[in-house]
Amino acid sequence: MDIEQAKPVNGQGGGGGDPYATYLWLNAYRGHSNCNPTSAMNNTTEGCFYNFGTWQSSLPTEACHNKLPQIDPHDSSYHWNSCDVWYMSWGVPSRNGGRFARPVPEIYHGYASKLPWGSDAYYWQELSRYSNDQTSTGPMFFVGTLTERMSCKDDCDDGNNYPWEGFQLLSRALASDTTTRQAMRWSTDIYQLNN
Repeated sequence: MDIEQAKPVNGQGGGGGDPYATYLWLNAYRGHSNCNPTSAMNNTTEGCFYNFGTWQSSLPTEACHNKLPQIDPHDSSYHWNSCDVWYMSWGVPSRNGGRFARPVPEIYHGYASKLPWGSDAYYWQELSRYSNDQTSTGPMFFVGTLTERMSCKDDCDDGNNYPWEGFQLLSRALASDTTTRQAMRWSTDIYQLNN
């Protein structure tokens, strides 16, 4: 599922879905699901919910929106933060203590992007380190990467990584820290059919 986390604009929240509503939905989905992955936290492929999404921010210290929002959801300061993205991608537990969700991050930004090439990968690596350092779940384990080369070809400034490039970028970012180093299994790419 693509939760469409908000992308910060000049350090502020903007766009994307409601983190509290998404939190409620994911917990209801988990409650009605018969899926129950093993407790092996480093199993990169076994999950019940796969979040393919983007995360382009340094790590704030804000808490997850897992309780009723303390501010109006329409307020510009109400936005996704690292804790929300972590929870939807890895933090939500299965009934037996394993990880219900698995991340499949979008590694879109290529050479022509406004962001430095590979920045998507390093944001996710930083989120995995946050998971290890700030939570009891250890580092995040990634199923693989998502690119959109087949859909964009050379027409998207922010989406022209080939599948192997997205995979390689995240692999290198994760390998840059012994805490987050891991072997991923898959890469995938979006292709949009025209009707």
